[in-house]
Amino acid sequence: MSKIKVSIVTVVYNTVSNIEKTILSVINQTYPQIEYIIIDGGSTDGTVDIIKKYEDRITYWISERDNGIYDAMNKGIKKATGEWINFMNAGDTFYTTNIIEELINKDIFDNSEGGIIYGNREVDNNGIIKKQLSKLDTIKYSMEIFHQSSFIYTSLHKKYLFDTSYKIAGDYDFFYKMINKKVQFVKIDTNICMFLDGGISCNNIIQLKEVLRVISNNNSNKIYATYFSILCIFRKYSISILLQQYFPYLHKTIRNIYLKLK
Repeated sequence: MSKIKVSIVTVVYNTVSNIEKTILSVINQTYPQIEYIIIDGGSTDGTVDIIKKYEDRITYWISERDNGIYDAMNKGIKKATGEWINFMNAGDTFYTTNIIEELINKDIFDNSEGGIIYGNREVDNNGIIKKQLSKLDTIKYSMEIFHQSSFIYTSLHKKYLFDTSYKIAGDYDFFYKMINKKVQFVKIDTNICMFLDGGISCNNIIQLKEVLRVISNNNSNKIYATYFSILCIFRKYSISILLQQYFPYLHKTIRNIYLKLK
């Protein structure tokens, strides 16, 4: 068995109804070299009692106020001592109990040192399950790589923490920066996790505003920034479908420009 240590971080705040299933999905992983870190934002709803119930299986946990989800995630990064780190936040779960062992046995981690491994996820929207594929080729204008289904080389993440000015799109900003820095991304066509839909991250208006800020901040060429922003809006609100139907020439022109820039 490999000696690679994997750090799993769970960030939680007042999520008593969902935290236990997340904890169980981590501590029941068949791979033994897991460091489990829980960062609680000072919950008052009984979440801490659930954490205490399993604290003998948790490497480190703390309950204190923070300055938002990305501040809490940064706390987890700073505490992590594993070679790789994953964020499985409250309500989300690993897809199977042996997913990490499966990746270890396939030498995925050994062959991706220094970079980012990313896979797919399934989304649970009130009991309706939908598979969601991670896509690197659309990252310039769409947030389609997810922290729950990614493993990031820990030393890389310690060097580049999340920008805490974001409420939703801090992970998108991080992945965008890593693309610009030409960090190695390794795709695995495997479901890594089950994502529980809901919460602030699913507020389309807030999300769109932050995604557009990420695009603007990470493209020094304002022509590219404007172009990717337009693509983002088209994708988010399905405007491209309306263009294709009612303004096919404009739709074709925009698509051709994008294909040339890829």
